[in-house]
Amino acid sequence: YYVFVVAMVALAAGFVRGSLGTMVLAFAFIVVPEITLGLVASAEAWLPGHLSGALAGLSAGTSGAGEYLRASVVTLVAIAVALVVSIRLLDRREV
Repeated sequence: YYVFVVAMVALAAGFVRGSLGTMVLAFAFIVVPEITLGLVASAEAWLPGHLSGALAGLSAGTSGAGEYLRASVVTLVAIAVALVVSIRLLDRREV
């Protein structure tokens, strides 16, 4: 999940130049989908935020690894897309 957050920050940095804008946009990229799609009960297991509680659930034995498979796949795809797009956006930027 932390790699997902870093990928979202990199994507936000590709769109805006300042650090405050990057922080606000990255916050929006991470939180807004969790809030809007999290309202749908069936979509909650697919969201990357579902992985934030995985370590506690797995170590306590209250959940199995299969419960986090859907969120893991979605998160890996989102990381790959965010990194590719951010590399292309940042490559165009002049230093």
